[in-house]
Amino acid sequence: MSNRIPDLTKAEDRPYCIWHPDVPSEDTLRTLVQRCPDMRYNVGRACAVGGYIDLYRELDILPEVAIAEEARESGPSDDIYNLIMAAPARYTVMNDLDRTLDLEHPKPGHLNGNTAIRALLDNKQEFDRPYGRMAGEEGDSEPDDEDEDEWPIWVVYPYPGFNREVYNITEDWNIDLFTTERSREIAPEAVSLLYSPLPVDLPTCDKEGLVLVAAYNGDIDRYARLRGPWMLTSEWQCIVHGICMSGRSPPTQGLPQLRTSMSLTLLRPQRLLRALVGRPAARQDCRRRHLHGHYGALHHEQ
Repeated sequence: MSNRIPDLTKAEDRPYCIWHPDVPSEDTLRTLVQRCPDMRYNVGRACAVGGYIDLYRELDILPEVAIAEEARESGPSDDIYNLIMAAPARYTVMNDLDRTLDLEHPKPGHLNGNTAIRALLDNKQEFDRPYGRMAGEEGDSEPDDEDEDEWPIWVVYPYPGFNREVYNITEDWNIDLFTTERSREIAPEAVSLLYSPLPVDLPTCDKEGLVLVAAYNGDIDRYARLRGPWMLTSEWQCIVHGICMSGRSPPTQGLPQLRTSMSLTLLRPQRLLRALVGRPAARQDCRRRHLHGHYGALHHEQ
């Protein structure tokens, strides 16, 4: 958002993210909240990015989780972060998944790494060649041009030419002329969380590894707290492994419901199945009979 405020009379014209790519000035934000009081939390989030502590105090808003996580990642906003964390409780008003605000009935919440902080918005992806027709388009999925190349082997469903990220608060899917190379280095804070209890408020870290390990170990409580709205790469396989290791039926909460037959299909390699059966938690006669029924080539060693 620039320092020019457009006509925002209609609610559908008001953007969710007003702090990227540029942070408006403090005077612009103050004028914006006067014109659109229901955008005070969006303005508060922009204050966290820009470090506008005086304006943030003027807003008189609840100590909000997303604003706290944004302030924690923004260098000049330590005062806002400390102010929020000093409050006896924090609340979830902003929802970065669907770009909504719960102004009427905000619920108490904790810092759980569910915020699309500004640094994530700088991870760009280059627009690629789309394949097939998207939802809502007329016609079948075959190419219009008979000379057009067939879909590549990795395309299973119609591909729009970009990856749909978990968060899209900028409403452009971070599409650019280039793709940002992302570091996969695991922070020390995340490593310690792999084997220690989760704190009430999660520190800044990449949760992907935590989600996969929790699913792999069948730790339902950790997984239920950490998991996102969509599956990560290899998350299904980790879930299936966790179910087999725990020796329990697929749970109705936390882990998605899976039929054992479908679970085993994902674990087709014979050597992996033999390894699973050999673990103590999987030594159940019913489980072995089920495995043997699907894969008669297995030989279980006592």
